[in-house]
Amino acid sequence: MKKVKFAFIASGGGTDFQACIDDIQSATGLTKDLIDPVALFATNKKAGVIARAQKAGVPDVVIDFDDLGGLIPFNVRLTGELVAREIEVLLSVGCKKKVFPIEGVLMVNIHPAPLKKHGGDGMCNLKPHLSVLAETYDLINRGRKKIDDDFFTNIVVHKINSANGYDNEDDEIVLEKEVKIPTAIIAGYFSARLRAEESLKKLRSSIPVQNFFGRGLWLSSEFKDVVRTIIEEADNYKKEYDGMLAVAKELQQHVLKYEHEILPLAMKAIVEKLRKD
Repeated sequence: MKKVKFAFIASGGGTDFQACIDDIQSATGLTKDLIDPVALFATNKKAGVIARAQKAGVPDVVIDFDDLGGLIPFNVRLTGELVAREIEVLLSVGCKKKVFPIEGVLMVNIHPAPLKKHGGDGMCNLKPHLSVLAETYDLINRGRKKIDDDFFTNIVVHKINSANGYDNEDDEIVLEKEVKIPTAIIAGYFSARLRAEESLKKLRSSIPVQNFFGRGLWLSSEFKDVVRTIIEEADNYKKEYDGMLAVAKELQQHVLKYEHEILPLAMKAIVEKLRKD
């Protein structure tokens, strides 16, 4: 049976791409007889995914978003490349740039969080994970749940149905998987967020109401003390915010393991649907 022509598009290190290629090229892979990996498109020339494609023997094509100067020329170039290679499916595996739908090409994306609450334009990298964790913080802070309760996120593989960007809640879902968030991650984020909010309160309260310049006190020791306090509290807030980012990174790494499990299943489902239609 003829294999389906797939292309992949990514912007970063390419671990999701690697999971796809490993399955396609494995003797026991779910998709080894189903998919022809025609090309890997990288949206910037420094993306680590390029080396992964070269190692796997998949042709890599760099369509550098910044070099092309914007969204429209980027999509015009991508469309030309897809049409020229007769690509049937474009799978976005960590693409940070908006891709417009193309007639005759099934476009699919993987998102690491529920689309309705944690999807939409710009929700990439750590942002969806921070959004999920912020929701858990809100529920705990309002007494709706406790830290040691069960919390979940969802990995969603879905079609790209419009030019409004990825991860729209009305996109057709191909496959999804619920993932339990470890309690240690919930607790880590909650404590880091509490400390960050306390630091922010101190920072705001350290900014004086009085106008030192108007009073001619901007060179006074009082003014210098205020400036010193502001700098210290700003540093404290940054430290705590960095702690929140570190916890979001933990969640990202936790979810990635399940993304790599679901991707072969999703690719198989995509091929089966194409052949059925």
